[in-house]
Amino acid sequence: MSDNEKRPADGSEDKTALLTEMNRLREENERKEAEKRSAEAELFKSKKEVRELKAEIERMRSPYLMLGTVRDVLGNNRAVVRTTTGFDIIVSVSDFIPKGSLVPGSVVSMNAKTFAVMDVLPSPPVPIATGSATDESTPMGRFVKDVLRSLEEFEMSIIERTRNIYGSQTAHTREQQEKTADARTQEREQNVQKEDE
Repeated sequence: MSDNEKRPADGSEDKTALLTEMNRLREENERKEAEKRSAEAELFKSKKEVRELKAEIERMRSPYLMLGTVRDVLGNNRAVVRTTTGFDIIVSVSDFIPKGSLVPGSVVSMNAKTFAVMDVLPSPPVPIATGSATDESTPMGRFVKDVLRSLEEFEMSIIERTRNIYGSQTAHTREQQEKTADARTQEREQNVQKEDE
């Protein structure tokens, strides 16, 4: 009987040791699972942050936008746009712009490198803010155009007067420079002849 008494005691110790080891392993597994979930959450957060930073870098690399006013819609994703500098240009229109939103008179933003229309903006309350003051279809535009034409004529007359004044002086100065150069050349030739003798 002493053998039978020892066996259950040994068997229960083995079971207790196994249960203790299982509990330890279960706790370790739960701890590792918690660490894994935490690492996955951190990875997700990091990936999101990287995407945001990449988007910001791309936004910073993209060219600035210019303002323009639509003069005419041509179809085939093209339009005639007047830039703020007063030039009318034919440009491409982004596919993301809804069809009906692009009409003559619309204020648009354009890619500064390609001049493609990127977005339709709300109309500004002051037409001069977009440079449409040079639009000859408005009274202000005609006035501005007349003033610019007068300034250009005045500038041309000043340039012409300046050319007339300095042109005659320049011709006189050139004659003097040529005479001086000829005199120096003759002097050098004489010096060379003297040295040869």
